[in-house]
Amino acid sequence: MDKKFNNFKYPKSNIMKQLLFTLLLISQFSFAQIFSTNQHLKRSSVSGQWLNGTVMLNDGSMIDSQVRGYIFKGNDVKSFRFREKKGAEVLTYRPDDCKQVGYEGLNIISLPKNLKKPQSKRRFYIAVYYGEHFSVLQNPKANSTSTDLTGGLSLNSGEMQNVLALKGNQLVKVNRLNFKKQFRKMLSDNKEWAQKAKDKKWFKYSNVYDVADHYNTTK
Repeated sequence: MDKKFNNFKYPKSNIMKQLLFTLLLISQFSFAQIFSTNQHLKRSSVSGQWLNGTVMLNDGSMIDSQVRGYIFKGNDVKSFRFREKKGAEVLTYRPDDCKQVGYEGLNIISLPKNLKKPQSKRRFYIAVYYGEHFSVLQNPKANSTSTDLTGGLSLNSGEMQNVLALKGNQLVKVNRLNFKKQFRKMLSDNKEWAQKAKDKKWFKYSNVYDVADHYNTTK
């Protein structure tokens, strides 16, 4: 379990509800994105539809009810709207207002635009994998592999051609072609991970979720 989720501050009232919700949140935020091979590298998008979701505020407290994407720029969501129920007051949350948003099975995290300046303005990223020591995020500008127009099968159709790797205050664009070189450079400080990475069948771009997870769980 991601240790970052052990520090939530819950309201004093309705403790049992929050306890039960926490058990659901662990899977929603940390492990809901374990898909079959290649699926986790297919682009996910936030819609403008009202659905059940969760917002984690900057103080670590959580509010859950109905959430939807509000302002978009291409594949980038700029803000979310929140309401307790239909007809209730609607609040707008921008990246500077919260740490994470759980929506439609997605984990959207808020990060400073300049990671070396934590107080700088933030932006939202959809997480492919989110961990305590290392995370993999969708690159909003990444292209996806196209279907073979000749009629042949494309095994990686729809898969993003690059992702963003987050470690400490580094956010690095990782391409399919140089994936192994870049990951080794970032993650070889974990000897157990480095040993596992010698397995060519395991250490591959389409298995990026498990590759990132192994680093975190053995760090």
